[in-house]
Amino acid sequence: MKWHLMAMGALAVVAGCSREPPSPDGPPGAPAISEAEVILREHPERHHPSIRPGTPEYGVFIKDVLWGVYPELSEHRKADEIRRFATEYVNRADAPAR
Repeated sequence: MKWHLMAMGALAVVAGCSREPPSPDGPPGAPAISEAEVILREHPERHHPSIRPGTPEYGVFIKDVLWGVYPELSEHRKADEIRRFATEYVNRADAPAR
């Protein structure tokens, strides 16, 4: 019985299962959006409407977040998650302004 659980756990890791529950608004199988990603998408919408995710300008914005240019994000209660997401975003192979 234990080996079944171990095999299932290994399969879940190999399959790349997310630790977060799926997004209720997204299609089945779509990755969940973290709270940090939501925060980093909403901030430019309010303060810099011309910046859109996936653009070189968004890449610069994410780097500025890592440099601490935006104190409201550096002092946010989820600042660690925001920095973690920003670091992962910048290190993606397909990230703009890499």
